[in-house]
Amino acid sequence: LISQAWKAWEAGRIEEEFDPSRFDGPQLTEIKRCVQVGLLCAQSDRADRPTMAEVLQMLHGERELPIPKKPSWASSCLLYTSRFCRVVPTWLVFPLPDN
Repeated sequence: LISQAWKAWEAGRIEEEFDPSRFDGPQLTEIKRCVQVGLLCAQSDRADRPTMAEVLQMLHGERELPIPKKPSWASSCLLYTSRFCRVVPTWLVFPLPDN
């Protein structure tokens, strides 16, 4: 999931990962923010990861969002070759609209 999110982020196409009929403009903006924060939290180097206080500020729009660095595992392993690389799963959760 993170690998897919990184590829979409890197290509500038996060919104293409979601069904546009389910989300409007403001919701897609919020989703992009959540993905960017998630990628920051998944950084390989602990020093590049935000604290929980910073995460909350970012999610509430109270703090500027840094540009995530490409995770080292994103280029060094393939999703389907787990014998060469071990990636700890991280989940990104997005609320769905009520309708």
